[in-house]
Amino acid sequence: NRPHVRKRDISAADQAGNEDPSPSAFEWQIDLQPPTVAIRIGPGNMTNSPTPGFEFTSDDRTVTFESSIDGGAWSSSGASHKAPALKDGPHTLKVRAVDSAGNVTAAEPASWHWTQDTVPPDTALISTPPATTKDPNATFNIVTNETGGTFRCQMDGNGPSECPATAVYAALSGGPHQFNVSAVDPAGNLDPTPASWTFTVVAKDHPAPNLFAITLQMNPPGSEDQIQGSASAVDGGATVKVYADSALTSPLAQSVAGANGSFGPLAVGDARGRGGELLH
Repeated sequence: NRPHVRKRDISAADQAGNEDPSPSAFEWQIDLQPPTVAIRIGPGNMTNSPTPGFEFTSDDRTVTFESSIDGGAWSSSGASHKAPALKDGPHTLKVRAVDSAGNVTAAEPASWHWTQDTVPPDTALISTPPATTKDPNATFNIVTNETGGTFRCQMDGNGPSECPATAVYAALSGGPHQFNVSAVDPAGNLDPTPASWTFTVVAKDHPAPNLFAITLQMNPPGSEDQIQGSASAVDGGATVKVYADSALTSPLAQSVAGANGSFGPLAVGDARGRGGELLH
């Protein structure tokens, strides 16, 4: 039944039969219709907010709202409602409306279900390019401990952008590079400690080292000898390894050349003390 109005007129008459020409009127409204209620806005299925917000609506403008979270006691709520601080896990909010006549939502209260997750994911690289490679194309395979999320990748300090679990970069320039990646879980939490990999791309057909730009400092017997390359000694970003045997089995020292091709000085031990063997 919709609300309807009742009206009564009351007048007085004296003993002589004179009746009041302007009777008093009394009106009241009978409302037996329970109000409806709905939740218009709420958090997503997954959220990292410990105090998510809601907006309620009803077909009756006179209503007040009452809400309950996770089966707790009903409490008065405004049409815009913010939940109290909650623990991580699944939650349910129910809301009912009470109109000015005292009618309460007759059907099952409106409800909203969501899961709160405020813990960031972990990110790991399970395959990467070699630390030094001639291949200008780099592939990274990325994993995380949570399902359903995305990744944010960054190469050489450029702005991070969404990337797949297998991230591929083509035609990288020669020289050092750094790759960072962070997982983002379905609740929107970002890994604050990205997985990182540093590697160097060298030219496939790089020229031989410039021997005129490489010097060997022979120090007194018993002291470390040193080898150093000035500008243009090798390709910029090249990895320089110094060996004492032509089989190149175990380097005495190694370093990555600067952008201008210089490197060192590198300590290569006591060449005189080892019989003055040839360095390679």
